Amino acid sequence: MATTTFAVPISIVGDVSFTGEYTVDNANLLLATKFTSFSNVIVADPNGAYAGTEGAPVTFTAPLMFASPTLPSVLWTFDFGGNTYELSMLTLTVPFKTKNILVMEGEGIARITGYEDTPGYWNLTANRAGASFSFSSSASVIPEPTSFMLTGLGLVAAGLLRRRLRHS
Repeated sequence: MATTTFAVPISIVGDVSFTGEYTVDNANLLLATKFTSFSNVIVADPNGAYAGTEGAPVTFTAPLMFASPTLPSVLWTFDFGGNTYELSMLTLTVPFKTKNILVMEGEGIARITGYEDTPGYWNLTANRAGASFSFSSSASVIPEPTSFMLTGLGLVAAGLLRRRLRHS
């Protein structure tokens, strides 16, 4: 009798940071509306599912509008060790912007070959001095409220049963 096994998808747990250079459509970040290009971007601080990828070259989507009704399907991607890593954007906000600093953040879907697509958060900080930016992204499954409630009810029931058996 043959046994069939199925691979169980594993959610991505971990985070990754990048560093590199950029150009914008206006040197004054307060007046700029988009990144026109990204260059020399590399993985800088990987951990969890991204561990071991430090130094891998990364491709960022450009142009990237600071406020756009149409988000790029993939914000960044890189290949390492036969696997593809990428982040698709779902939301983009700009909570802080001055002539020298720009902060963008949002939610997205992280993908790694062999893993389940996983919701996550991202942020990008750019500074005018030296035209450098840093990016970080975290992905992990966040249990929805029903799971918390069912787990809690199960623990309460187990405690009551244990208490009842002890007093019987």
